[in-house]
Amino acid sequence: MMLNSEHITYFGVFLSAFFMGFSHCIGMCGGIVLAQAHRALPSHLLYNLGRITTYITLGFIASLFSFKINAKASGYMLIILGILLCLFSFCYAFFPRIIAYLEPNIANLKIYHHAFSSILRSNHKLASYALGILNGLLPCGMVYYFLGLSLGTNSLIQGPLIMLCFGIGTAIPMFLLAFGASLIPRKLFFYLGALGMLALGGLNIYKGMSKLHNQTTHTQHHQHMEHNYCDHHPKED
Repeated sequence: MMLNSEHITYFGVFLSAFFMGFSHCIGMCGGIVLAQAHRALPSHLLYNLGRITTYITLGFIASLFSFKINAKASGYMLIILGILLCLFSFCYAFFPRIIAYLEPNIANLKIYHHAFSSILRSNHKLASYALGILNGLLPCGMVYYFLGLSLGTNSLIQGPLIMLCFGIGTAIPMFLLAFGASLIPRKLFFYLGALGMLALGGLNIYKGMSKLHNQTTHTQHHQHMEHNYCDHHPKED
């Protein structure tokens, strides 16, 4: 089966999320994972399932709004998102403190901190799942970017799929962290994640430009057809 741009996008999202997960995500959310490291394997699976559930839900909501965006606006959005991701990858690799500054830590809010603490102390079977759902709502530039991609899909399937790939990609490092991911060379994955984001950003700039080109070609063709129709069907006096 031939790979199209959507398949490449899904694969690119997964790889970028996977590589970034070992550096960015572990740095941002690693404390939550380590706080429940004493729990059994099913708890960690439920935690990551909760995160993925939140991401898929957000992707579906973004997809619903995507139908309000026309092809031309969608093309410009892809170009802007691609440029932002390239800038994000540059800052991610060389100026990581800028990324931290742009991602406010709402976990310090009393209501959020109280919810996290209550769930961590809970022995309920679904406590880890609830923790994952809550964790999925934390501010994150990566989440915002991939939600932006979902917003430009004009599809109820592609948006959730993008967020599913993102969720699985980041879940693997989170899962491994609880079982010794500190042994993995994080610096290597750090730069691989930056390269992955750069490539994905370039792909989306290309997709956006292609959309704009196709839209322009379609408009010109439509105008040409209207012109020919008027030439062959002059108005009667």
